[in-house]
Amino acid sequence: PTRKIRLAWSRSNALNTAHLYSDADGVIHASVGANSLGPVGIINWYKALMKCDLELEILGSALLPIVNPIETNHLHQRLIDAINWFGDAATDSNPSSSIVKYVSAIERLFFGKFESGRTKVFAGRIKYILDAFGCDGDHQVYDQALKVYRARSILVHGEIYQTEDEANESICLASSLSRMCLLCSAQLYSMMQNAFDNPDALALEEIMKRIGAEGLDWLVDAAGFHK
Repeated sequence: PTRKIRLAWSRSNALNTAHLYSDADGVIHASVGANSLGPVGIINWYKALMKCDLELEILGSALLPIVNPIETNHLHQRLIDAINWFGDAATDSNPSSSIVKYVSAIERLFFGKFESGRTKVFAGRIKYILDAFGCDGDHQVYDQALKVYRARSILVHGEIYQTEDEANESICLASSLSRMCLLCSAQLYSMMQNAFDNPDALALEEIMKRIGAEGLDWLVDAAGFHK
């Protein structure tokens, strides 16, 4: 009966195909394919892959204490949660939920409690943390963070839908910001841990506010580190 099957096509779009066919001997074969209109990843993704050793080393050093099954402290759990949010966002095929997840990763890292007026606080907190670690050389982080959080608010609460181009821009910005926040947090959390011995959510919020007002030097000194 398989000899009657010669070719079958699934319902597909321009970027995804699925074929079912039989060869001269009547053996059925399946073929699934996927294409992309452009590079899958950030611009110059191949260059980024070639220089990720430092990022992996930083995250690895932060994750090593976490694998101890005896105790996972508050900051360790926050870092794990943020990494999970980031991973879910990076693999989510839905642009809207991807943006929300990237923002959730940042909120998990930098916020100990919810307060009104979150949009400007969100952007400001990202700016002064990334600036303290030298990650805002072009002074664009604040505006980018505002744009990302407003996009998130529109998706969650608003009635206006983003165009495909707007969504792609928001995803690129959200991905870049959350990645930098993760890398900075891996170092920032080490200082907090040394200085305050497992700070809780309220302590995290107070530390973040003080960094915003006074900079990072006081925390470096309290942790016994050298900037």
